[in-house]
Amino acid sequence: MLGVLFGVLVLALSPAAAHTDLIASDPGSGALLREPPARLTLTFNEPMDPRLAVVALTVGKREPARLDVAAGADAVDLVATVPAEMADGGRWRATFRVTSADGHPVQGDLEFSVEPPPDVAADEPQAETQAGPRPAPEPAASEEGGPGLAVIAGVVGGGGLFLALLLLAARYLRVEES
Repeated sequence: MLGVLFGVLVLALSPAAAHTDLIASDPGSGALLREPPARLTLTFNEPMDPRLAVVALTVGKREPARLDVAAGADAVDLVATVPAEMADGGRWRATFRVTSADGHPVQGDLEFSVEPPPDVAADEPQAETQAGPRPAPEPAASEEGGPGLAVIAGVVGGGGLFLALLLLAARYLRVEES
């Protein structure tokens, strides 16, 4: 009986342990680039299907635009193409929503900055001096909690489930013995 309960416990905890995370991006979150990128590469910890992915980009104060997404060189990479008309300087924010292998939606974002093109900077040298240095971009929500938070939540939740099943098994065994 205890073996059956252990098997149920292992099966119950397996989905909690499998969690899709963005593990890298190019450009990286918080990066300061000299030129606008032609594409964004998102790398996950498991293979992704580009047909089930949405990537949107906001540059400066423009409206968000949905980007074309394709598979990367590796199955864990998604590559989003940046339209030439969006290639401006300023703050960039990419948001993504993908579907993991187990069917759960996963979303997140990353932010980085692009310095103004040289011709704009040459026309307005005093503007940056008067405004002072640019503030660093705030960390993306996925960086604040990071994958460590999901692991901790899974361990705590799994530990509680294990303890509850153990107490139930002990009670069941006591009832059978009497």
